[in-house]
Amino acid sequence: MDERATVIQEVVCPFCAMGCDDLEVAVADGALQLVGPDCPVAAEGFGRGQPAMEPALGGEAAGLEAALAEAARLLRASSLPLLGGLGTDVAGMREVLALAERTGGIVDHAGSRGLLANLRAMQDGGTVTATLAEVRNRADLVLLVGTDTTAIAPRFLERCLAPRATLFGSLERQLVHLGPGEPLAGAERLACPAERLGEVVAVLRALAAGARIAAHEVGGIALGALGGLADRLRAARYPVVVWAARDLPGSHPDLLTATLAGLIRELNAKGRCSGVPLVSPENVVGANQVCGWQTGGPLRTSFASGAPDHDPVRWSTAALLRAGAADCLVWISGIGTLPLPDRGVPTIALVRPGHPLPPGVDVAIPVGAPGLDHAGSVYRMDGVVSLPLRALRDTGLPGVAQALARIRTLLETA
Repeated sequence: MDERATVIQEVVCPFCAMGCDDLEVAVADGALQLVGPDCPVAAEGFGRGQPAMEPALGGEAAGLEAALAEAARLLRASSLPLLGGLGTDVAGMREVLALAERTGGIVDHAGSRGLLANLRAMQDGGTVTATLAEVRNRADLVLLVGTDTTAIAPRFLERCLAPRATLFGSLERQLVHLGPGEPLAGAERLACPAERLGEVVAVLRALAAGARIAAHEVGGIALGALGGLADRLRAARYPVVVWAARDLPGSHPDLLTATLAGLIRELNAKGRCSGVPLVSPENVVGANQVCGWQTGGPLRTSFASGAPDHDPVRWSTAALLRAGAADCLVWISGIGTLPLPDRGVPTIALVRPGHPLPPGVDVAIPVGAPGLDHAGSVYRMDGVVSLPLRALRDTGLPGVAQALARIRTLLETA
């Protein structure tokens, strides 16, 4: 670490949905470096270089005003623009919706697949979820379904599962990994192939409800082992089921999340159980919260008819671009690095400097990252708290909210 660096404490990390607020970051001449605690996602996010990046038109450097004007022109000529990626803070998402309403566009976050699978389960049958604090202080049996948590939430083990001292005294915690993949250290493993996970969870749900199953094994797991797990879930004081819907197998993760929600409901019939859906990064929960309070519906909402219209299938980025329905793409990646999808339409990219851009981007506008280059706020994965982000340096770059507001002003004054 540079000995000239200033170390800033209690920094909130915007780079995964855990929203850890205990980081120490060193700042020296505009360069940032994570001091601790150790986290590969935070280390990469804060430590990424800040290469010089100019606004560009068709790959050629241009002034910011020219880039904003061209973005406005492309949107003015569009019949159905798509605002995608949506890696931004709460203020940025508010401007996304304002621009979508102004242009009759569609909004879809890069992390919508997993988020909407969880929402579908809630809409169809209801579920019970826990906050991160409840997991840390109460969960005595944690069932990890198809995930070891490290890829999507690197510090979930450290912050929520490993602590034994809680607000209510010492807690002994059992961890069970169900499904494919390697379990966390110390976790009991019940392994099955990814393609059989839905079947296994369905049988576990039936066993938890007291059903009799005429089989000796399911997905390679002995029925007795699944029955024993159902008994342990019923007997635990505060069991918690953890999954990451974005990583669930198959093209319809909502079917498996619905089964998990059903398992949780069965366990709540005579006891207590909660779920913890781990969600994608890039403030997907915050984007959905803003969409909910401003439109009354979740992400994947269209303004083409003049009123908000939510459709989780029709308004997906992949479906719109594959069908050629959207005729302009505004790609927003102001937190991490969201790769642009395959597309054949005019493209406006608002990205952090250093973000790799494929050929064919018509307008590129560098933006600052919330929590690094400007203040803002993001939502934690459990949706119960909005976390404030501080500016750690001054790069002079506009935030996503500023850039989109200027584009919208150009549209309204044309």
